[in-house]
Amino acid sequence: MKRLVTLLGLAASLAAADFQAALDAYHRGDFATAMREWQPLAEQGDPQAQFNLGLLYAHGPGDFRDYARAAEWYRKAAAQDIAAAAFSLGVLYDLGQGVPQSYQQALEWYRKAADGGDAGAMTNIGVLYYNAQGVGRDLVEAYVWLARGQKHGDPRAAELLSWASGNMSRKQIKKAQALAGE
Repeated sequence: MKRLVTLLGLAASLAAADFQAALDAYHRGDFATAMREWQPLAEQGDPQAQFNLGLLYAHGPGDFRDYARAAEWYRKAAAQDIAAAAFSLGVLYDLGQGVPQSYQQALEWYRKAADGGDAGAMTNIGVLYYNAQGVGRDLVEAYVWLARGQKHGDPRAAELLSWASGNMSRKQIKKAQALAGE
């Protein structure tokens, strides 16, 4: 039994080393090495490796860029509660990159990310409500989500919140502030 525990510990430290090697390669701009290191970890179910492969496919140089593959890896990582992966998948649906454009799907993934504390997702939900994208236009709901995004640190939220409140009545703002405070 002691040998099995030692082997499992060794495997975990090797996986961590491979992950760090991939991250170092990514930061050096060596995307081929990063992909080669992350791929087996992602296939073994490592959610951070899955998310990072998604990032590589979504934001890497042209020969790596494949939004459909990014969506696959983001979906796998999001299924393991990686909020940033759910947010990134929401963005792909919002923009129609690698997946059919769908504000409803974007909203679903943004909500999952927001439940995980992702401030950008909270802000994006507010934008969807403000613009009536995938939902009916609801300035109060938009304000609530933008306020949550601001509270959780999204730098875009303050300006958007000011902009949204400029189109709201005092009564709507008061209601939104009460809801946002809950």
